[in-house]
Amino acid sequence: MIEIYFNVEGTPRPWSRPRFNARTGAFYTDTAVKEYTEKVRLAATEAMHGHQAVRVPVIVTLHFYRKRQVDTRAFGDIDNLTKTILDAMNGIVYDDDSRVVSIAVRKLVSNKEHCSVAVLNADFDSN
Repeated sequence: MIEIYFNVEGTPRPWSRPRFNARTGAFYTDTAVKEYTEKVRLAATEAMHGHQAVRVPVIVTLHFYRKRQVDTRAFGDIDNLTKTILDAMNGIVYDDDSRVVSIAVRKLVSNKEHCSVAVLNADFDSN
């Protein structure tokens, strides 16, 4: 049975496309997104307690908590918020995010900004 739970403290950051710096000619990722991704990776690593990334289908539940109302654009698109978390867990919680067969996501209002993550095995009958 796979049960992995953890929280990522701080303001949830939506994934964003790498941007192009015309002056340097290089692509770069927004610093806030990079830092948040590292927070996710650290929290996921701690939650794994030294275990290897799973290689079975999983179900992921994400609850994003922000201080702002959930219907404001500043909260971020739910698909981009989700992508940041799923991509950051690659190679840590699961060997590849193609293992995710179901996702439940909610944006909620709270005084404490964070993301709550749950990863459970998808109990498929082998028949």
